[in-house]
Amino acid sequence: MFEPLGMRDTQFYDDVTRAVKNRAFAYERTVAGGVRDNTPHSQRTGAGGVLTTVRDLLAWDNNFYEPKVGTKALIAAMQQPGALKSGKPLTYAYGLQIDKYRGLPIVEHGGSLGGYRAHLIRFPAERTSVACLCNFGTSDPGGRARRVADEVLRDRFTSAAPSRTAAGAPDARAGGSVVKLTAEQIRQYVGRYDSEELDTTFVFDADGGTLRLKRERDAAPASLGALAVDRFGFRGMVIRFLRENGPGGPGSNVTGLAVDAGRVEDIRFSRR
Repeated sequence: MFEPLGMRDTQFYDDVTRAVKNRAFAYERTVAGGVRDNTPHSQRTGAGGVLTTVRDLLAWDNNFYEPKVGTKALIAAMQQPGALKSGKPLTYAYGLQIDKYRGLPIVEHGGSLGGYRAHLIRFPAERTSVACLCNFGTSDPGGRARRVADEVLRDRFTSAAPSRTAAGAPDARAGGSVVKLTAEQIRQYVGRYDSEELDTTFVFDADGGTLRLKRERDAAPASLGALAVDRFGFRGMVIRFLRENGPGGPGSNVTGLAVDAGRVEDIRFSRR
């Protein structure tokens, strides 16, 4: 698959004892403010098992316009979004997110493993793509790729760019611009939330007027962007806090949260 596309540096990493020339190792911030190695070492050829370069991703991306691997019909089928049993359409296709950014159609996907972060976003109507590969856990390649697109396609967009804060911008899939909440509002969400379905825990704390999330695999908490009261964006996900008297109920306590992550929706967490 890689050879016909001329992806000379792309390879499956299925032998952790093999040295790879020019490989970038991954890092993350520690709770104490330092930096530690967070390079995963697993012998697999699925998710997280491919090493590549931005240059090779150009060849991969071009295959969606002029297929050398697969047919045009296959490429089209890969970009056909699915739907729920209720008929509600999804933005997720076959390993690709199909959506819009600032009024333009996009095809994209991101990924993370250990301290590695990656994102590839394509604007098919403009025949323009941005690939971003990072080796630090808080790099936010999706936000970086969008900021590049904001400059390259500045005359093509039909709507304004989302506002950004020092903590970074929300992913466009998370539903728009960052809003400002008070420190008192932010404190309502602080606490531990558990999901029996995923067997995982989210822990939220407050840094002034910023809500932060630390998951079990995170070395340090990450800042979230508020999209509205009870609604936050985080790395392509939407986190909706739930109240006993319904959304925004006056005086009602936060009892849990729900996560929407494109291909999956309404994953419930209970507050402990």
